[in-house]
Amino acid sequence: MYPARNIQLNPTKSVRDFSRYVLENRDVISNKTFAKQLCLLGNSYRKTRLTEDIFSREADMLADELFDLNKFDFVSIIMSTLCKINRYRMDALEFFARKGLSIAEIQGDYVHMVARLNDLRSIYFNNPAYKNEYLHVLQKEEKYLKIITEHYDAAQQSFRTSGHKMAPLETYELMLAQIQADQAKYIKNCNPQEAKKKLISALRLFNKHKVKKPIPYIAHIYTDILKHGI
Repeated sequence: MYPARNIQLNPTKSVRDFSRYVLENRDVISNKTFAKQLCLLGNSYRKTRLTEDIFSREADMLADELFDLNKFDFVSIIMSTLCKINRYRMDALEFFARKGLSIAEIQGDYVHMVARLNDLRSIYFNNPAYKNEYLHVLQKEEKYLKIITEHYDAAQQSFRTSGHKMAPLETYELMLAQIQADQAKYIKNCNPQEAKKKLISALRLFNKHKVKKPIPYIAHIYTDILKHGI
């Protein structure tokens, strides 16, 4: 296990020392150990904007080196960590989420594809400048959630975890329902018939799991479609 360092003296050197340690021991470090050590180190850098920038830059460089060495699990773990650290910095979050999405797609890891799409959705949500990007993210997320819910056992096999268990099927079915409802709201004017289909599918899933809270939201969208005579 990587020994703790005092990053205050030389924050750049500290994370570079960690990178060197990981590269030299990459074949004997488990995903779980790497994720834990990276998280601990990353939290140590969450003091100021400057140290967060240093950690993000150096960790991203480590990810590039690990990618070239086909250590895709480690790269995915780094991107997940950087998305958390940069949660409220939209440009950085978008960059790391897109990079993490690409890695998840290479690995066929649908759970992490959805996680990174959720990061992107948080950026584009309610932002008129990103309307097309938001709809595209919703469409991709629906596609991957359908794969997870229809082939749950296979999705578990492709889930590149660092020790966490995959959420139960119900979680992904409810996520799918919400995504379909959000899509319907977005396309109700340009494609009302498709919006209706998505609302019906979402309603079926919410009813299946006896979740009542989103029902008024769905009813409002459906009524709005009918109100315009479609």
